[in-house]
Amino acid sequence: METKRTANCLVIRLDPGEELINSLLTACQEHDIHCAQITGIGAAKKITCGVFDPKTREYHSEKFKGIFEITSLNGTITTMDGGLYPHIHVTFADEKYKVRGGHLNKCVISATAEIVLMILDLEIDRQASQEVGLNLFRF
Repeated sequence: METKRTANCLVIRLDPGEELINSLLTACQEHDIHCAQITGIGAAKKITCGVFDPKTREYHSEKFKGIFEITSLNGTITTMDGGLYPHIHVTFADEKYKVRGGHLNKCVISATAEIVLMILDLEIDRQASQEVGLNLFRF
């Protein structure tokens, strides 16, 4: 992983074999980032993502292995219970151009990933919502 920072932006390049979420958390810790907006693209060989069922309040996850283009990576970094809280969604296409997506749980890079964090000069924490069943922004 390599990074380059300005006052309100961190650009991250991930290399083959790196796990995206762990690398992102490491970069945020190294640069003392607690709140940011995430965008990115790249290539992956293993992706675990899921969808939330609001009726059952459960995530349903699926693991994918193969050749994937990350066509869109979007999300936020906030905090919860004193730690960093990444909330990232992904859209990715396989070698036959079949597109899938959902809440990103894990992503191992195959070639590279280019991620941009817009650093927000805010403190946004999260709190579990009993009504919704998710950890929501707490302002």
